[in-house]
Amino acid sequence: MEKKKVSVYIVENYPLSRFDLVFELKRKFNVLGSFSCAEDCIEMMKYKPVDIVIMDLNLSGMNGIEATQFIKTHYPKTKVVAYSNHEDTKIVMSLISNGASAYLTKETKLKLPLVLDLVNAGVLLLDAKVADSMRAYLPPAYLSQGVQLTEREKEVLDKMAEGKLNPQIAEEFVISRNTVKAHVCSIMKKLSAQNRTQAIVKAIKIGLL
Repeated sequence: MEKKKVSVYIVENYPLSRFDLVFELKRKFNVLGSFSCAEDCIEMMKYKPVDIVIMDLNLSGMNGIEATQFIKTHYPKTKVVAYSNHEDTKIVMSLISNGASAYLTKETKLKLPLVLDLVNAGVLLLDAKVADSMRAYLPPAYLSQGVQLTEREKEVLDKMAEGKLNPQIAEEFVISRNTVKAHVCSIMKKLSAQNRTQAIVKAIKIGLL
């Protein structure tokens, strides 16, 4: 039986960016609509709630923070991924406080399909550009729970979190694909993960990422 696709709405002010997001996600996710303003998205939520809303902040009318608060109040099961150029700690904190599951800058190195997989699995995800400034506001990460990775495994894990595949990692580190495969297998074994996404989710939860 085919697994049900995660449903997504996209709220993005710029038409070209909106098109790019739809194109990037439509193969893996059920993109049910894309909107230039939050009000249109919220109106559609009345008839067809979705699993995840990708929310731009720079919107005419209701802004992204207000829209996130509204969606999480009325549709608590829907996860919101904030997606913007803002790096202001207060803005990020406001979004997280209002229930956003992720905050990404539009220059993020993370692949958006991977981000949605992680968010759907329950991970709270912050872009690297804002994560350091947010550490003082968030509870400390879990200890690594005895999981010890080598320096190379940590480097490979970072690239996995960026959505890079084994051939890309091998090319970047100038090592063989078999060597990368061995590192990935070791990482997954140490994290008791059945696949790459599970490995990344656990690594984030225990503070390795």
